[in-house]
Amino acid sequence: MSFIPVTRTKRLVFPLFLLAFSLIYLISSISLGAPLNNGRLTPSFFPLLLGGISTAFTLMLLIRTVRQERNEEVRDSPQKEPGTRSIDKFLPLLVIAATVFYTILFPIIGYFLSSLPYVFSIIIIFSDLNKLATKFLLTIAVVFLGYLLFEQVFRVRLPALWG
Repeated sequence: MSFIPVTRTKRLVFPLFLLAFSLIYLISSISLGAPLNNGRLTPSFFPLLLGGISTAFTLMLLIRTVRQERNEEVRDSPQKEPGTRSIDKFLPLLVIAATVFYTILFPIIGYFLSSLPYVFSIIIIFSDLNKLATKFLLTIAVVFLGYLLFEQVFRVRLPALWG
């Protein structure tokens, strides 16, 4: 059994940090109470759902990172893999910057005008610039489903530019 070299464990820091944060969020949301009461959703439903989903996705990211590290360890060639983007090392910073702009713009310009560029930018950050029309349609679907979830299911009024 081989261990990942110390020089390559830097890539594991971000997924491990996200996993710790997600688990803390999930555990704290469990203390809010039952997600359902008499067949109706309670305020703890969405935090529990979000905590569970973020923990699952973070575990997938961690597993993917470990597999990638092992594959690079096996590979003898120090050359870059074809298709590897030089921007990949800045992905966490790009996500953080996009999220900061989103949280600043959300109350000012409203849900739709802030969520469309945010979701689209996150999709582009984690993929490539191919099939932009499909990615934009996916963005519209995600934003619209988010609107339906909050406005219709949770009865939470989302901010809008027009008041």
